[in-house]
Formats: sequence, structure tokens, C-alpha cells
Amino acid sequence: MKLRRVKMRLADKLQVVIAVCLCVVLWEVNMRFAYGQQGGDGQPVELHVAPDGNDANPGTQSAPFATLERARDAVRAVNEGMTGDVVVVLRGGLYRLEEPVAFDSRDGGQHGHRVIYRAAEGETPVLCGGMELTGWELHDRELNIYRAAAPKDGFRQLYINGARGIRARTPNRTCDATFGPYWRIADAKENFLIVPEHWRALDGVERFHEVEVVMKSHWYAQRLLIGERTETEDGVVIAPLHPGNKFNKTDRGFYHNSVFYFENALAFVDAPGEWYH
Repeated sequence: MKLRRVKMRLADKLQVVIAVCLCVVLWEVNMRFAYGQQGGDGQPVELHVAPDGNDANPGTQSAPFATLERARDAVRAVNEGMTGDVVVVLRGGLYRLEEPVAFDSRDGGQHGHRVIYRAAEGETPVLCGGMELTGWELHDRELNIYRAAAPKDGFRQLYINGARGIRARTPNRTCDATFGPYWRIADAKENFLIVPEHWRALDGVERFHEVEVVMKSHWYAQRLLIGERTETEDGVVIAPLHPGNKFNKTDRGFYHNSVFYFENALAFVDAPGEWYH
């Protein structure tokens, strides 16, 4: 895996997780899927999975599997001969998924029987596609910024002690109700115009091509990388870096007075909990 550094300003020692897909709390899912060690006389069969299990185990309550993939594969080995429902019981705890768990026609229940995935009684299993970042080291003592290796591919969500962190931005987010404050675009058509005061916020930014303009127009938001910039008497005209990212409304005035902010630069990491990658 190719890595680059993610940097974050910390107030305390934190557990940090990159969210690459949805975390799911499992209670019960009924599916027409099929399962592992087959019982007789139409009686349900149970397979067990636990975070501290082992995929070399038989999947019993006392010797559970460790992963959903292993339980799914056990089903595929026996589902054509199903004579009753199969129940997959997940013990409580965190299950980290390095890739999506895929189900297809091979996993279908047979002969009118079902496969049921459910949580163990009174327990809460959590399926999480996030990647935990470890190995934090001091990057800037004065600003209390730490860094750690992270996947090179871009991501926009980082969870800190269970709460979503703020991708470094300017102006800083200080209002949890509006997620603002914001600045306002002077005008926009195929390109957009900002006043010089707001453009100066990018002074000192080293990796300019990574900065995103996040613009909120009406009920939706757009993210654009900055391409060509032209200074005019009214301000700075910015063209999107990729031609296909031009605004989808060409009527002059449609984006007028829309709010925006700049996001993702090390220079913007100036408040606890902000991060940059």
C-alpha cells in the first residue's frame, strides 16, 4: 500500500480511524441465504462469529469464526443440501473490514429455508470499514501537530475518538448548527469570482493543487480543485482544474452570493481536531 502522511492538531492522545465505508451496528438481518454446518430434521443450524475467534475454528459457540467471510464461505459449502434455516450469530465487539463482504447467488437459501444474521442476545457487534491510524509522531511542537502514515489515496472522513474530525478549512468551523461560518462568492458562471481578501487566505499554502473549494449553492454542495486564476478589478476569477467540473448552471446569477470555504491544506490546521492529508 502506498502511504503518505496525515497531519492533525491534537489536544489529547486520540484514537483515529479513517472512514472508508459505513460502520454498521448489527441487530438482525434476514436473508434468503444459506449456511454452514447442516443440521437434520429441519432444525435451525447456528454458526458463531466473534472478534476474538479464529477462522480455523469450526464456527461453534465455543470455537467461533473470526470473520463474516469465513461464515459465508461455510454456507457456500453446504447450502445446496439445506433442510432448515441457518442462523449466524455475531458476538459483540468491533469487526474491522479490510474490504466489502460480498454476497451473491451462491449464498442464497435453498428449499424454502432462510439464513439469518443476528447479534448475540444482549450484545452489539459493529461492522466497520474504517482503518485505524497508529504510529503518531510529533510534527510541529509549537502548534501541537502530530502526523501518521495513511493510505495515499484521498479520503475526506477521519473519526477521532468516535466523533468525525474537521478536515482543515478556512474559515474555521465554529458553529455546529450551520457548520459555518462561510464566505460568499461574488459571482459565478463557468468560473467563479472571489474578493481578494478571501484569496489571500491561500498565501503560504504549499500543495496548492490539493486545496478544494467547497461551495454550497441552494440545497447542494460542489467540490472543485483550483485551476487557472486570473486577477481582475473585481477580485480573483478561479477556473476549476478539471474542465468537467464546471458549474452545471450557466445562467448568470444562479450561484451569486453562494457560500464557500477552502479545505485541505496544512496551513489551515490551526484548531484542535482539524486534520489534513
